[in-house]
Amino acid sequence: NPKRLFMVLFLTTLVWVTNFVLYWVLLYLLNIEASLLLGTTVAVIIALAVAAPSAPGFVGVFQTACLASFALFTLPEEQAFVYSVITHIFQYIFFIAYGVFVLSKAGMKLNELRDRSEKSLESVV
Repeated sequence: NPKRLFMVLFLTTLVWVTNFVLYWVLLYLLNIEASLLLGTTVAVIIALAVAAPSAPGFVGVFQTACLASFALFTLPEEQAFVYSVITHIFQYIFFIAYGVFVLSKAGMKLNELRDRSEKSLESVV
């Protein structure tokens, strides 16, 4: 269906562009001399790094990807580490808050999700 294909491509592009801009804005807010190219590079390297199975929440992998991204632009490791921690915390807070908001709009609670998950696992087994 061409209409669905267009929507998938459009939404995928929107997600990636928003991601690039987010990383660039966070660079700007932390007074790190950066370009949109650095923001894009950070986003792509982080996406590649977290694609592989790793620690819960990508702790360590996320920071290493930021260090690698900053190293490509010969920026200090200290800036990369601070950036990675603040960016990671910001993302955690944002997505948890968004998840709680969506659950409340749907009239659901976390216990209900756990119960549904357990029931669906029991039906599979």
